[in-house]
Amino acid sequence: MVLEAIKKRQSVRSYREKEIPEEVLQQILEAGRLAPS
Repeated sequence: MVLEAIKKRQSVRSYREKEIPEEVLQQILEAGRLAPS
């Protein structure tokens, strides 16, 4: 499972110009804040 995830990993080289809604951004930041260090 881990090896498969490593093999399928890829780097994003281009990004969309579409803005992330504020609510979604806040949810992402909150999830990061609550994650274990």
